[in-house]
Amino acid sequence: MTEPHNPNKRKWERPTSSNVDSSLLEKLAEIVNSKDEAPLIKFIESSSLSRILSNWSYFALVNDQSQFIDISLKLSQVTHRINSVTNPDTTSDPNSVTSQLAILNLKPQIIEFYKSILNDHIKVVYRALNNYKPSLTNPTLRILTNMIEYDASIAIEFLNTFDLTLTILPKLLLPGKNDNAKKGYLPIRATFIRFWIALLSKAPSHHRQDLLVTNVKIMNNWWKFMFEADSIETLELVIEFIDTKILKEPNFRRSIKCKILNENFMHKIQLIFNRNDNETFSAKFTEFMEVLATDSKIGLVYPVEKLWQSQISTGVDIQLNNKTFKIHNKLIYTLLTTLKPWENNGQLQFVVKILKLTPELVPAYMNWMIQHGGGYHDPTLTSWWVGHTLLYTHIIQLPIPQQILKQVTNDSSFISQEHSYDSKTVSDNICLAPLSKQALTKCLETNKLLITQFTLQLIVFILQKLDEVLKSGIITNRQELIDLTFYNLPDLSNIIQVYSKNPDSKLIKLTLLMIINLYEKMYPKAASSALVTKVSSNGINEVIKADLINCTGYDLTLLNHYLSIQSNQDQEQDLKWWNKPNDGNSFFTCLIRLASSAAPATSRTSLDESLVWRLSNLLSTLTDNKLLFNKDLIASPILALIYASSDYTTNITIWNFLDEVISRTIRTPYKYLDLAHEKYNDVSLFVVAIYEQFKFVLKNNTDDTVLEWLFKLSRYLIVIGESKDALISIMKDYLVNESGFKENFQSLELDDTVEQSGNSFVNYITNISNKELVKKSSQLSKRTILSKFDLAGLITRLKLIVNDSSINKVDDLLVELVSKLGNFLLASVSSDAQLYNYMVSKHFWTGLTLEKQDSATVSGKKLFVGGLLNEVFQQLPGVPQAESYLNTKIYQIISGRESYSTEQQLYFAQFAWILSDSQIRELSSQFGPNQLLTLKVCEYCLERDIKVGSKYFRSILSCEFDKTFIVDKQQILSRLVESNLVELDENIVEEIENILSSPSNHYLLKSLINSSISSKNEVINYLIGKSETINDENLLCYIGYSICSVLETIQNSNLEMFFIRITKIATNLLESENIEQWAQLLTILANGLKYIGQEESEIIIGQVFVYVEKVGLKNSMLSEFASFILGFIQHSKNINSEITSWIHKSMLYITKKFAESPELSSNFDSFLKAIALIVQQITSMNNSVWKLIPVSIINTQLEVILNHPKWVNYEKYLEYVNLVIMTGQRSTIQYEKLLQIFINNPANELNSLPNITKARFYSALIIHNLFHYDVSKNSSVGLLEKIALFYLGSIRCEDLLLKTIFVEIESKIATSWVYKVTSWEFSEELTNNEIELTGEGEKRLVEKDKSSLTICLSKRFINNTIKNGARITAPVHIKGESVENSLSKLNEWYSTNEIMIDQSYQNTIYDTETLLMLLIHNDEFVKIEKDEEGDKISFDLKSLIESNMLQVIIVGLSSPSETVKSISSVLLQRILKNLEVLESFKDKNIFKVYISNILNTVRNKEQLPNIIWYVYSSLVPILSNPGHYLYEKAYRYVLSNPSLSRDIPLYKSIIHSQTSSDSELENDESYYKQLVWLLEQFVDGITGSEDINLFKFKGVFEWVMNLTNSPFITMKIKSLIFKFLYIIQNIDHGSDVLITRFGILTSLEQIMQNLDETLLDEQLKLNLKQVVLRFGVSEGSSKRIRDWTGDDLGEYLGKIAHYSFDLVLISIVLAGIHRNTGLVFDTSSFSSVDFRRWFGNYLAFGERCYDTVVSGLRMSGYFKQRNLVYDYVQREAGKFVKEQTGRDIGDLPKADH
Repeated sequence: MTEPHNPNKRKWERPTSSNVDSSLLEKLAEIVNSKDEAPLIKFIESSSLSRILSNWSYFALVNDQSQFIDISLKLSQVTHRINSVTNPDTTSDPNSVTSQLAILNLKPQIIEFYKSILNDHIKVVYRALNNYKPSLTNPTLRILTNMIEYDASIAIEFLNTFDLTLTILPKLLLPGKNDNAKKGYLPIRATFIRFWIALLSKAPSHHRQDLLVTNVKIMNNWWKFMFEADSIETLELVIEFIDTKILKEPNFRRSIKCKILNENFMHKIQLIFNRNDNETFSAKFTEFMEVLATDSKIGLVYPVEKLWQSQISTGVDIQLNNKTFKIHNKLIYTLLTTLKPWENNGQLQFVVKILKLTPELVPAYMNWMIQHGGGYHDPTLTSWWVGHTLLYTHIIQLPIPQQILKQVTNDSSFISQEHSYDSKTVSDNICLAPLSKQALTKCLETNKLLITQFTLQLIVFILQKLDEVLKSGIITNRQELIDLTFYNLPDLSNIIQVYSKNPDSKLIKLTLLMIINLYEKMYPKAASSALVTKVSSNGINEVIKADLINCTGYDLTLLNHYLSIQSNQDQEQDLKWWNKPNDGNSFFTCLIRLASSAAPATSRTSLDESLVWRLSNLLSTLTDNKLLFNKDLIASPILALIYASSDYTTNITIWNFLDEVISRTIRTPYKYLDLAHEKYNDVSLFVVAIYEQFKFVLKNNTDDTVLEWLFKLSRYLIVIGESKDALISIMKDYLVNESGFKENFQSLELDDTVEQSGNSFVNYITNISNKELVKKSSQLSKRTILSKFDLAGLITRLKLIVNDSSINKVDDLLVELVSKLGNFLLASVSSDAQLYNYMVSKHFWTGLTLEKQDSATVSGKKLFVGGLLNEVFQQLPGVPQAESYLNTKIYQIISGRESYSTEQQLYFAQFAWILSDSQIRELSSQFGPNQLLTLKVCEYCLERDIKVGSKYFRSILSCEFDKTFIVDKQQILSRLVESNLVELDENIVEEIENILSSPSNHYLLKSLINSSISSKNEVINYLIGKSETINDENLLCYIGYSICSVLETIQNSNLEMFFIRITKIATNLLESENIEQWAQLLTILANGLKYIGQEESEIIIGQVFVYVEKVGLKNSMLSEFASFILGFIQHSKNINSEITSWIHKSMLYITKKFAESPELSSNFDSFLKAIALIVQQITSMNNSVWKLIPVSIINTQLEVILNHPKWVNYEKYLEYVNLVIMTGQRSTIQYEKLLQIFINNPANELNSLPNITKARFYSALIIHNLFHYDVSKNSSVGLLEKIALFYLGSIRCEDLLLKTIFVEIESKIATSWVYKVTSWEFSEELTNNEIELTGEGEKRLVEKDKSSLTICLSKRFINNTIKNGARITAPVHIKGESVENSLSKLNEWYSTNEIMIDQSYQNTIYDTETLLMLLIHNDEFVKIEKDEEGDKISFDLKSLIESNMLQVIIVGLSSPSETVKSISSVLLQRILKNLEVLESFKDKNIFKVYISNILNTVRNKEQLPNIIWYVYSSLVPILSNPGHYLYEKAYRYVLSNPSLSRDIPLYKSIIHSQTSSDSELENDESYYKQLVWLLEQFVDGITGSEDINLFKFKGVFEWVMNLTNSPFITMKIKSLIFKFLYIIQNIDHGSDVLITRFGILTSLEQIMQNLDETLLDEQLKLNLKQVVLRFGVSEGSSKRIRDWTGDDLGEYLGKIAHYSFDLVLISIVLAGIHRNTGLVFDTSSFSSVDFRRWFGNYLAFGERCYDTVVSGLRMSGYFKQRNLVYDYVQREAGKFVKEQTGRDIGDLPKADH
């Protein structure tokens, strides 16, 4: 920013001193005054810009202030212009573009000018800054700002030369008198802030971190005066910097951000909330603060895993209100305490957001409010009190943290739930500390109604929050939480007293009733029964005495609360709601009448539906415990009564009649109950009473409207699910002789259009005929189902339409109806068990199930609707597979003997998914008459892995299925046999004969031969023997074809004769051209050629090609044909012209498919694989496919594949390409063109990060193979750069291949790719959680920015390299090998690399050699300066240590690569030499000794195991940190050992700690830290068998296992021990050593016995089981272990695993005793309440397990005695092997050692 124009500034005058170049100053003045950039460009080109600095320095030296200020100002303006031209806002002006290009070309001169300021004139800058006057200090700061913003390299140079410890720098941030705004100068503070932000922004992240953390005074002064000194513009700049360069900096961990934005910052930043002079800024600031304090990804919030728990060991202790709280977000807490949310709504909302995302702060913050924020919430009608009330209201209403709800949802274990959430902590989040019982009581006692109402609202919110917590299920000890909550609330007597005092305040009265209701519901023992009863009774009487018909919504709400209170007290008998008073109707009838008046009526257009539902709910509450209404209906008959009466609200006869009916049903309920049950299909008693009493109404009333009302009611009753037949039956019994009844029976069919009462959905859908609805179906989509009553109407209409045979073509209407049904169910069924029960009940499915008497039209509609309903039901959550009408119905239909039509079977088959496994198992042994249903059962047996019996299988096989089902039958039965799900072993010969006897079953022969049954060999041998008596040539060919797939495994002396015979048969079929299965014939010929002579083979091949010529070439593009050609070539060693021509055409076909097909089929893949085998076979015969066909065809094919955006990502196609390339020759293959095409393909897999496929490996191999056709010709700078971008620097196979290309290119062109690197990035190590939170992973090693490269090193990967650098697998040498051997060796190398190294990118291990070479070229680590004596090399040892690169160098000495060892040795020698002259390094002496020890060891040429080098390298961070708990031991060890030996560093000094007693040792906190450190070194550093041998001789194994006996070791140590054992198992012979030398099994058994049932021990058990199961793998693969354990390892493992089941088994036994004898464990003998509760949960768990076991046994149908523990271990071991290797445990080779 330039200085503002000052009209009083004197005109510039020429200086007269001889030391001043006046002409330069004149030119500078002209440039400043000119708008043209040409003079500026010439000025820079002539190096005048640098020469002007001498004048600037001279004026500073002679203290000529005016000239010094003038030049400083001009230089600031010139540098600003340079920046503005270099980085313009727009480049639309051609002149500006020209100027920009010219300035860019002058970049070296400009950088030299800036460096001159920093290196030669820095004291001038210091003098200007110390002047501390805006006129001079501001321009100087702007010069510095402009130079830093110009180029990042200048920022680095600035940091190296500028002294940031100057005392003036913090002072520049002080707002003082020198900031003379009146003269137009910008305050020095504002200018310095811009300079400081520019420096921090341009500096690399690690330098920025250092600047922000170490310059404490500058940072404190920056934060301190933000509020009062900084303008809005400056504040916006500061906020943007913090947001982009601190919060969003991926290399800053959260702890670093908290160090920077510390408590000083928090105390000052909150003041800016009061800056309300700019709304735009206020919005930006609020958004920034929300990110800072609430964003767990980039903000300062630490996610808290343990919320609302009692035993939290982590966090910071704070003391408040005589209580101790542990919090993890201390900085956010500090921010909270600085805010005043009661004064400002913005701050209030901000505080609420913070507490919502960090709920751990709520208790601490509330107690801070007591201690520092005004005490308890005593009543005072002030804005302060109201503000606090609003704050507490918001905090109480905070939702339960989502992570708690998720944990409860995911964890159903009663043990973990009990120990998860602490009632006291939860109570503190519900009852806030300032809202004490005494304070709330005082507030209720005040005479100010506003305070009373606010207080009552707080109590309501507290009770609602308590109710929400209880319903969530997070607390097992509910009563304890309830007691704690109500202990802090006023007594109910105080609440009732307030109720009595304020009878006229409607709002207070309503709130009080809500509170009393909640008290009664959750804490009835606190209530005074007499007082509450009086409140409810008086309230109900008041409502009843009033005109109930004209009561308001408020009155109904009061009534609802009164009734709820009364029901909670079980005092409903006090209200005789069924009795009719002398002067009116009963309370029940009055409510019905009131609801009816609000229900849809003919004369109304706007309806109060909400009132109807409120009243119906009120009536349901009244009648709930009576026997009046059926509860298995979709909706209550009360709704039917209300809607039916909506048009008759003035008819007194109806209301008096209802009084009589309700009175009779209450007085004599069992009379009507018996009638309903015995005669009327269990309809509601109230309904029976209506019809029984209705005849008396008719005697005294001749009005037809009463009869209309009854039939309208009957229609609605039918709609909600009452039986229509039962209702008609009642009418016939009681009313058949009454006039008008027979005429109205038709209306009960609901298929006539009547005048609609209102516009609700139920009225519309039930009062329209089917045909009318079909015509007006478009209107239906505009209506919505709002209630279950509407749903009832929809279901009724759906059934009517489906069963109406007079209408068809209504699919669209049916879809609309079922869609509305499905949408309502999906939204409601999960929270409404009654609705779900209805949907699977007989009520719903009656009328929708296919019946025999249904017409074709009805059947078609039912089948269609059944499919729609099936889709709806399968989407519903939690659909059970048992105990429902639908489930039972489907089971009975399938298991029954009644036959059904095809349509019916299709209908029922749709719902077979609802059958349970046990039902499927039972059905699989019952062959029924329905073919489709039988096949459906078989399909589910296959899907659920259920075996079918041989008898059932034979029944299906022998049954002649309809042609429609034959294909399905064959597919399902074939898959059953192949999956070994048919019990065939005992009668296999009989089954074969059965199959052979029927041609339609021959397809099962192939399934039998390819199955996994134990008698498979018997099947094959029997068929070969049987073939001599079989005359059916087609059958023989099929048998031969089936055997071909397992030919290599067959051992039968008659096999050759068998194949000679079927080969001849196949040849004859070929001659006769009577070929049904061409592919089968080819397979037979391909395998039979080896059994016949050369001459016969030639004849066959000729016949095949003649046939192909006749039927078309397409029939030869099959994998079977290619396999046939391959078999011929292998057998005859001859490639004739016909084969050559076919290969030619095949290559053209393959190229066309790759070029034109969007997708490639599995058949093509099989064909390509066979072609690859042919190519490989031709090569093995000293021939090449390149010689057989035109090379242009193959080159074109390769070009198509390598240039394709899709196929280059497929591993199988890249493998084929590699094969073709490797069979080529330099003279035939277009290697240059193909190489350029492939490396420039954007879809190249090497452009992406590693994944689980081999595509990257094959891609690198393609580049490697093409490149090596001509190394000299292919070597170029362009290729080198491209390979660099592919290269990730790891020890994965693809990177090692690329590395070899690097080396060869660099040796040819004498140029390294590293010289193109212009910048380096070093990212800090992030945990997996932090990576997941930020969403940003590690970067690629090399990234390109325009024309330059950037190296991105990851500290995470460096640490991986230190731990695993010795696991390198060098590339294999394949030169001179055959193609087959080369491919085999390459794939074997990849497999070895894949096993040894984690292939995921997040676990990358750098190639040590590459890493060391990069280190040498990085100026931050190594600086090379040229002088007269030669190159002078200096190391930044501090950076080497902080980045862990020194450890990499040391660990490199253990590398298997001699090159890496040599580089590491040379680097250490240079570092040691550099230490001699290094003066500023504080740890110089100890590191000289440390490195000297290493070099002494190297000179002695002693071979040491990797673990020693690794542990010794781990001393580096310890020696650089004197505060480390191991510093003293490490220091002494280095000084006392001049070289390394075969002793593990620090091992002896840690395990033999110098303490006076064992108890002192156990209490030594650092001792356990040392143990953790040592175990971590073992876990991370062990890599091979040499390390195991060292551990054996040094007693490490004994020491580690002895640690487990200590009662004082921590959870972390135990976990590390198990991890140590896990790592040992990964190494060759590791398991053997542990079992045979150290008795690990006994130790593990003892550990298991000592583990408790705590949550932490349960986790340890899981770890222990994993270790045990891996020993089970060893048993399957090591003969030595089996011999040593007497083949009894399984018993050992079973014994260990058995303990984890003991408690479960005991609980089941106790449950069995309880169920069979009634005896139950008496827990009252336990003194501990907590233990009683735990043991009660434990017994309940046993009951559930017992039920599960019994249910499982009943379903099984048979028992088989097995060793459960051993089977479990073996099964889990098999799973583990399968996961790790992809092979079955039985397939592993048996070791002989």
